[in-house]
Amino acid sequence: MELNEKLKRGRKNKELTQQQVAEQLHVSRKTISGWENGRTYPDISTVVKLCDLYQVSLDDLLRDDHLLEHYAQQDQRDTLAQKLSQFSYYFGFVLLMMCYMSFFVNWGVLTQWIPTLLPIDLIIFYATFLDWARFKKKRKLILAIIVFIVILHLNFFIEFGNPSIYSKFSGQDTAYILSFSFARISLIFVMSFCAEMLLFFRHKRRKK
Repeated sequence: MELNEKLKRGRKNKELTQQQVAEQLHVSRKTISGWENGRTYPDISTVVKLCDLYQVSLDDLLRDDHLLEHYAQQDQRDTLAQKLSQFSYYFGFVLLMMCYMSFFVNWGVLTQWIPTLLPIDLIIFYATFLDWARFKKKRKLILAIIVFIVILHLNFFIEFGNPSIYSKFSGQDTAYILSFSFARISLIFVMSFCAEMLLFFRHKRRKK
């Protein structure tokens, strides 16, 4: 018997609806339906919760070669994503420091590359970050939003509070001023997101 059939049988044995199971696992009813129809698989931590809910052993539920192969491949993908995410995290730190220094120091050609590399690094990080569950707590989510707003205002002050930046507008036409301002404002937002990443998205160390 395949996993989807075992899940459906386990739910019916407990006389539960898909909606009731969804509410206990904090997922959508559509997700439960997908598991029971064999379209998708629950992750390992959810499988453990299902075992407790249906009162079946983990061995009985996972006794399926195709299923074990699926979880092995999933674990490999998660491991690769975590390594890529960790690299992006530390590379983002280096790029952010260089961005702040570029406000006061001209890095030459590198100064032009940093604003390009930083958003790419952020996209890679957020695409491979797996531990989104930590933001289910409203207090942490609200704190992250407040800190982002504070960082954003500080970055605006650092950038546009520097009198030397206005010397670049001298003798320039309106189009140049607008394009330059837009580019710097975009960079400030990217830098703020990067600082938020460093503060709230640090990878937790696995317990030995």
